[in-house]
Amino acid sequence: MPFRTSHEKRQHFDVLAEAQPLSIERSRMFDSSYLAIDADYMYVLDEGTVVAVDSTTSKYVPYSLGASYGTGSGTPVGVTITHYDMTYGAQAIAPAVHATLLEDYCQIYGGAKGTISAAVKTALPLIMWRNIS
Repeated sequence: MPFRTSHEKRQHFDVLAEAQPLSIERSRMFDSSYLAIDADYMYVLDEGTVVAVDSTTSKYVPYSLGASYGTGSGTPVGVTITHYDMTYGAQAIAPAVHATLLEDYCQIYGGAKGTISAAVKTALPLIMWRNIS
């Protein structure tokens, strides 16, 4: 009988509240050097993470209000809608720029899930934020 195994034993959330409309930004490499290793010794970029573009390298980086992750990382450009495992190297990602997302499952990298600042909501006007309750 077929079965599925996973090297990750974590719950993945569907951050999309509705399937339509959905527009994604063009695919670029993500600079995985900014990711911290987790308890399972993996480098992961969770779904619902707000990302920006480093204007020097043209790679996606985590968004930071203080531009901690390179030039341009203080301007959000989208939100990831899938989980990325970057343990074995960087991957190309394509964040959502026009979607209805569940705010409870979204985050600013390094912060708690469900805490999206007003600055991010203003910078991403085509994303509608909904709460579960």
